[in-house]
Amino acid sequence: MQTLPASAFSSNDEAAITRPLDLEEQEKRTGIQRREENVAIEEFYEIEETVAQIQQRQFKRIALQFPDEMLSDSVAVYLALGSRLKDAGYSDCNLFVLADTSYGSCCTDEVAAQHINADVVIHYGHACLSA
Repeated sequence: MQTLPASAFSSNDEAAITRPLDLEEQEKRTGIQRREENVAIEEFYEIEETVAQIQQRQFKRIALQFPDEMLSDSVAVYLALGSRLKDAGYSDCNLFVLADTSYGSCCTDEVAAQHINADVVIHYGHACLSA
C-alpha cells in the first residue's frame, strides 16, 4: 500500500492537536481580552443581555463561538446561559459550543453554524466581520 504525501496546504493533523498554545502571546497579538479571575462569568460575557436578545428574537438553535483564548470559559458560559434561559421560562432552545477555530479567532465560523442549523452565532471576543 502506497502512502500519500502530506498536502502542501495543510500541516500534520497531529500537530494541530498537540500544538502548545501560548495564551499570553496570542492575547498580545490579537488584542483579545481574557476574563480576570475576579470577574464573574455573568458580567464578563453579558449573560443577562444575551438571554434578553435570545428571547426577543426567539432563537431556538444558538451557536456559541469562542476564540482559543476564551475557550476555557465556554462550559461556564454554556451552563450560565442555559440556567438563565430556563429560569426565564425559555427552555425550548439548544445551545452549541463551536470550539473549532476556522481561519482565525476573529473569524465567525459560519460553516460550523450551518452544520448544526443554527439560528444565530454568538461570537465572543474580537470579530473581524470579513465576508
